[in-house]
Amino acid sequence: MTSLVESKRFDNVLTCAIVISSIILALDNPLRNPTSLMTRTLQALNMTFALIFIVEFILKVFAHGLHKYFREMWNILDFAAVIASVMDMLNVTGGQR
Repeated sequence: MTSLVESKRFDNVLTCAIVISSIILALDNPLRNPTSLMTRTLQALNMTFALIFIVEFILKVFAHGLHKYFREMWNILDFAAVIASVMDMLNVTGGQR
């Protein structure tokens, strides 16, 4: 497992996923009709990339353990993004209802 998460190919695939995911997020518009095909497609793609990043987190934790995983600042940033994605998937909001 360690050789997989430390491989250049794994890193390249995730870098591509980050770029594509960022483009998808940039295309989103909160004022667009929530039932439009574009909105539903972007939501599905966002969910797909969130799952990819969750799997990345799980693989790295299994390969390195939590302590080593959280010693790298990039992993902390990745973890924050995973938490934000999970909260978005669960439709968690802050503030008053």
